[in-house]
Amino acid sequence: MAALRLTRWRRTKESPSLGPDFTWLTVGSGISQLGSVSTMAAFPLLALSVMDSPVLAGWVTAAGTFPPLLLQLPAGVLIERSDYRLVMVASQVIRVASALMLLAAFRIFDEPVAALLIAAAVEGTCAVFYATAELTSVPRVVQHQLLPIAIARNEARSQGALSMGRPLGGFLAAIGHYGPSLINLVAGLAALLSVLRMDGRFFRANKPYDTGMINALKVGLSAFWKERFLRAVMFVCIVTNVLFQIVILLFIVLAKQEQRSTLFIGVILAASGIGGLIGAFSARRLIDVNEKLSVRIAPKLSVDIAVKRKLSVLVACSGAWLVLTAIIAFTHHPVAMVIAWGGIGFVGANVNVALNLYQAREIKQHLLARVASASNFISRCSAAAGALCAGYIVSAFGPTRSAEVVFFMMLGLTISVFVLAAGISRQHQATEAKRSRASRLDEPTHATVGHSGDNGQDELSEQDRRYAYPGVPA
Repeated sequence: MAALRLTRWRRTKESPSLGPDFTWLTVGSGISQLGSVSTMAAFPLLALSVMDSPVLAGWVTAAGTFPPLLLQLPAGVLIERSDYRLVMVASQVIRVASALMLLAAFRIFDEPVAALLIAAAVEGTCAVFYATAELTSVPRVVQHQLLPIAIARNEARSQGALSMGRPLGGFLAAIGHYGPSLINLVAGLAALLSVLRMDGRFFRANKPYDTGMINALKVGLSAFWKERFLRAVMFVCIVTNVLFQIVILLFIVLAKQEQRSTLFIGVILAASGIGGLIGAFSARRLIDVNEKLSVRIAPKLSVDIAVKRKLSVLVACSGAWLVLTAIIAFTHHPVAMVIAWGGIGFVGANVNVALNLYQAREIKQHLLARVASASNFISRCSAAAGALCAGYIVSAFGPTRSAEVVFFMMLGLTISVFVLAAGISRQHQATEAKRSRASRLDEPTHATVGHSGDNGQDELSEQDRRYAYPGVPA
């Protein structure tokens, strides 16, 4: 009886709440991400304190980066074929075991290098599986009309965890070797308890439509590639991930050249997280404004409202990023740079909400985890490539010229987005025109009755027979 009341309550359209399952999912995910971000930030610092070796710090960072990157695409397939809640539970259990292992290693060994590398790889891998299962579980526990609110809250939680987790990791590494592992242990246990409170009926595995890992990956990538809007968004994400990695490095170099304090560098870098947090909280209102404007403007442009809404997000975000990078490139006032970098985070959070909302609404349930994994894989790869290229670009051009390079590349991206939006709009109009013509042709025409000269039976013309009785040979 209680389960029946819960189901009815969840499906009540007038209920402003997102439901207890989403609440537990959000609480568990927030705690899990905060612990994971702080731990991953602390691991390289622990490596430096253990052996005073930048090489070991680099290896620890790589151990926490490359295994999750390689497992990102298969994770989507494995999650779809498993109970989503069970995947999240297993991720937290393994994470807790890893934290206990690292605590024991620091207790037994003076330099637990192998344990540190293993813990970094396990932490990154568990984070990938948990985050993918959590993201693709939201449409299962939230009403369709409340998805914008749910996804905006998820993004706000993610931005908050990123903003607080990195400085927390530095603080924990400074107070001792046990700090990061203890926090990770507590976070894993708390997240595990939150996940166990959720109703398991809503997280059951999907029907295995595809057999074999390779075939399933091909189907998932094909589903991703067929979505032209997703391709456009990921094109924007690839370019901006590279450009913003350059911006981060040029901020650091400029601050060092002008002999700014490390506190100033920290404030600049934190501005993006704060802007992202504000952007996530305001994303729901911006979605409402965009939908109202789309309803007014779309009929004048002969474009479907949903298409117009998607295109306007791309165009508006690209234009906003262009203005903000212009401020960074041509205005060297510290306050202006901080505000511009925070604005970039604000826009980025809205892009994330738009991308996740589109996937939750438009992608079939049995493909959602694979498509989300493909999006995350592309985003991670572009960010890694941007971090690699940033050093060479800043070294070759200097921080001031590099900022101008970023602006002109952003200008090219904005122009490309306008061209892409126009192409999508024209393609949609052409598709709708074809459908309209096909529907008119498929409408059955009224048969004209005639009489054969001798037998007096009714007779239809050849064209009438074809349309009135599809499949009848002429």
